Amino acid sequence: MDDEDDSDPSSFKCMRCGFCCQLDVTLNENDIIRIKEKGHTGFYKKRSGEILLKKKRGFCIFFDYNNRLCSIYPYRPLVCRKFPFRDDSIMSNKCRQNDDFRSKVTQNIIMFMTQESLNKKPDNES
Repeated sequence: MDDEDDSDPSSFKCMRCGFCCQLDVTLNENDIIRIKEKGHTGFYKKRSGEILLKKKRGFCIFFDYNNRLCSIYPYRPLVCRKFPFRDDSIMSNKCRQNDDFRSKVTQNIIMFMTQESLNKKPDNES
């Protein structure tokens, strides 16, 4: 199965699940400058030649746990601005919104089937 699928970026509606805020976020020079200009320091680390946002409790250091929102949303990194889409407008399956949708559909089917089997009378009760 492909790890990506086609979607329309303009139709994407974030569900605020916070999953993407647990992924590694690579920063570019402009991201660092923009975030530093807002007074933030100590928010990134270098690993294997990449500059990454630091994490706190498994989430991006800027993730607001109470509101499930990005606390630097207006000046968030470019990768976050584009997510879950790549430069070519292909949607990444790293976005759990797709999984949530499939899970809800599956749950609804199971509930329906369970209800149907509870309502069905045995053949000998006719």
